[in-house]
Amino acid sequence: MLYTLNLDSDNYILSIAHTKNDSVELDLESMELAYMNAYKYIDGVLSLDEEKKAELIAQEEAEEKQIQIAELLEQLHSSDEDLLAFIEDLFSFKNPLTFISDMIGLMKNYATLVANRQSIREQIKELSK
Repeated sequence: MLYTLNLDSDNYILSIAHTKNDSVELDLESMELAYMNAYKYIDGVLSLDEEKKAELIAQEEAEEKQIQIAELLEQLHSSDEDLLAFIEDLFSFKNPLTFISDMIGLMKNYATLVANRQSIREQIKELSK
């Protein structure tokens, strides 16, 4: 099928369209359209630049990591109120005779929260490498 190509200054495809000026024969099914910008069109020949494709993949992966980090940070922030409640509960213990048992009970109640926050921080650290 005939298409019109919009190319950048280095002849990489920016877009593929149908216009009244369609003049390039393309088989879109044989192309990796997710990496359309890695195809170079020179003298009627379309070729996939593997290095450019690798750059696009690396860029996508970096963007995906940033999104994951942002989501994990949001999870941390959403549990901040629960962590503050833990601290408030901790400092509300006034009876020295029951302090240890109160502390153990409090730790049981908040153990999952603390473990989840630690897991989130580890995931962020791993993604930030």
